[in-house]
Amino acid sequence: MIGSMAASAAFNSSRKKKALAAAAPQWRLDNTGELHVTDQRLALQGVHGWYDFWYYHMRAIEVTRLGLILHYADHPMVRIECASPIWVWAIVKYFASGEYVDIPALGPGPQGSITHE
Repeated sequence: MIGSMAASAAFNSSRKKKALAAAAPQWRLDNTGELHVTDQRLALQGVHGWYDFWYYHMRAIEVTRLGLILHYADHPMVRIECASPIWVWAIVKYFASGEYVDIPALGPGPQGSITHE
């Protein structure tokens, strides 16, 4: 009986871990293509059409090893994977707010794609 209870507890623990992992936010690929950085927006010329990410709508921009994460007040975060994300972030930061930033050394990420949470 004790062995049965231990096995049941281990099984339930395993199921709980799997359920928590499945419930966690996940990025989903939405489009791929060429990323254009302008003085007013990021524009993805994707296989499913154009996506525009206007700087004035963004609340915050994070840089990661893979790309940028764009935060908005009125819809979910967007992750844009791009080559040399630190450089893209620095250019966007300059265009969006006029800030110059120091560039730390980071490796390049994959070519342009877009995912959403």
